[in-house]
Amino acid sequence: KRQRMDRISLRVGIACKEGDTIESRVKTWGNIGGMEYILSNEDGIREGVVQLAREADLLVDADHSPSATLDCVLSFTLTGTLLHEAFGHAVEADLVISNESILAGRIGEKVAAECISMEDDPTIPIFGHYSYDHESIKAQRTILVKEGILKSFLHSRETAAFLDAPLTGHCKAEFYSNAPIVRQGNTVLLPQDYSLPELLDIKNGLFLGDSAGGQVNVGEGTFTFGTQYTREITNGELGRYLKGCSLSGNILETMKKVDAVGKEAEAGTGGCGKGQMDLQGRLVPNIRVREVMIGGRGG
Repeated sequence: KRQRMDRISLRVGIACKEGDTIESRVKTWGNIGGMEYILSNEDGIREGVVQLAREADLLVDADHSPSATLDCVLSFTLTGTLLHEAFGHAVEADLVISNESILAGRIGEKVAAECISMEDDPTIPIFGHYSYDHESIKAQRTILVKEGILKSFLHSRETAAFLDAPLTGHCKAEFYSNAPIVRQGNTVLLPQDYSLPELLDIKNGLFLGDSAGGQVNVGEGTFTFGTQYTREITNGELGRYLKGCSLSGNILETMKKVDAVGKEAEAGTGGCGKGQMDLQGRLVPNIRVREVMIGGRGG
């Protein structure tokens, strides 16, 4: 099978310096297609860049985030990072059969809160879209988690045969000279019933801003991610900006601590370097997680 797929992305980084302090904000816009995507979203991107500049300026003088265990609301990009990096890689069946995934042998078990229903769907026309994988398997929606119960892994022909499971169409290679490996397509978290004000119904907590990378050990089930900024939440209201923080935890424990999922999903871009580079999409709402372990970058 042959398919031509054009993708476009625009990554904007803005840094602000005062004395020895430098703070930055970075955001990426992208989708399948060409320049028409950028041109049709020009006003929104322009407004987004202005917001990045304003936030970078605020963060230079902002206090550090606390080091504590707090209730938190995660931004769209951080939710996408958590689901792709910490959980998404754990459902890739090549890692499962090599005993490198915390989810090995857990099909049918409760692995997340009941409000979590997660899929991988390359057929959705966002950044990770494709029609066939590189083993000529037709792309399809794969239910990974339904109401907290693990339903499926993502498969290549080899892993599906090894685990006696249906093909899912999730095997890709970066170049023709690479052997295809199991990869995610579009990570999807199904929206639920909570508006943003309802998600923010926390007495004292943090809104965790855009992702700033991190580390995951899929076999041990642990992760640490950074944020570009945080904001205080006091009595359900967003407060002042704070510098970025780190959040750490166990994948399964954290997924079970999600107690609310937003009703508005945002599409985002993603890149992944699992030995080979690949591009994926994210379609996720905000989530609220109870008792997240936060580390302020300044102590």
